[in-house]
Amino acid sequence: MKKKYLIESLEFILNKGFCARTIHRAWMEFHKIKEYLPEEDSKLIYKWMLELDPDYPDYRPNYDYGREQFVFSVKQAMQHISEAKI
Repeated sequence: MKKKYLIESLEFILNKGFCARTIHRAWMEFHKIKEYLPEEDSKLIYKWMLELDPDYPDYRPNYDYGREQFVFSVKQAMQHISEAKI
């Protein structure tokens, strides 16, 4: 998959991952691209997306640390892709 499409998908995930109504769209997009991401980035994004998912049993809607880590993990993956570490 081309870098451009991976970065666009990660931006989509970043935009849709915070809303309870759109997180499922972010999950679907993540599952499409996770095999093209570095394993560490994929695991981090997965971990922090769980924290934002209202269907996850440990969901905490006002947990700012989880939100910050989600943003960090997605932006880190975008940086790795743009630097061609994949």
